[in-house]
Amino acid sequence: MDAKYGTDNIQEWITTLGSSPPDDRSTTTGTSVAPMVLIVEDDSSIACSLAIRLKVQGFRSCTATDANAALETAREHEPDCAILDVNVPGGDGFMVADRLRKEPKTRDLPVVFLTASMLPELRKKAEAFPDAAFMTKPYEAKELLATVRELIEGRCSGSADGPL
Repeated sequence: MDAKYGTDNIQEWITTLGSSPPDDRSTTTGTSVAPMVLIVEDDSSIACSLAIRLKVQGFRSCTATDANAALETAREHEPDCAILDVNVPGGDGFMVADRLRKEPKTRDLPVVFLTASMLPELRKKAEAFPDAAFMTKPYEAKELLATVRELIEGRCSGSADGPL
């Protein structure tokens, strides 16, 4: 990635790939707006990769690199789903999900917990959250995108490493 586009400029870099869908949730023509996915990931290459994959599949995205920024970004953009790295500065994905569930605008936000850890207790912790999925890194892009789509559509299928 070009040095000009660091962690703080992920959205700018994604936007340069092509025209972005509008940020508002409704249009005057009645057409639907692409779903918004919050990406909470402190590794800029993973965040950028996720954002690009989501954009190619017709999603919009917003990013945050730590727990506090995740909460602020969720309040600002009102995402339809969140991909939460389990280990982020300032907290963890579970704490972020818990706080999002306490806010009126994000109370029902479905989440995908994403981690490189193989600890079984993390999956158990994720199972405590309704409308949640748990996936390990490295992840299969098609499976992650399908999981995000299922969660947004409310069709949690219960696959082995997808929606719980």
